[in-house]
Amino acid sequence: MGIKVQGNKIYLPKLGWMRFFNSRSIPLGFTLKAATLRKRQDGWYVAIRIEDKAIPDYVTKPLNEVNSILGCDLGITKLVHLSDRYQIDNPKFSTNKKVSRTLKIRPKR
Repeated sequence: MGIKVQGNKIYLPKLGWMRFFNSRSIPLGFTLKAATLRKRQDGWYVAIRIEDKAIPDYVTKPLNEVNSILGCDLGITKLVHLSDRYQIDNPKFSTNKKVSRTLKIRPKR
């Protein structure tokens, strides 16, 4: 016997039927896959994982049909280095001289 939802009640294995706040209704055609119960400072929360069988699974290509492969690596001096020797620079957020001076003299924590 798995997870069941009826209105504002949920059946969890080993715990039985419990009331919960149903913030979002489960769309038609979706099946319940799993539920996660968590305790936070302000109470208990349940997260429900659902699945739609109408969405097809991702189909991988065979290796002999792949024409090219591109690798990427995050860098320090450049944001991204690609395997075709293309590099993406780091974004410059503080271009204003006054802002850069403020960032220099601001106390570091």
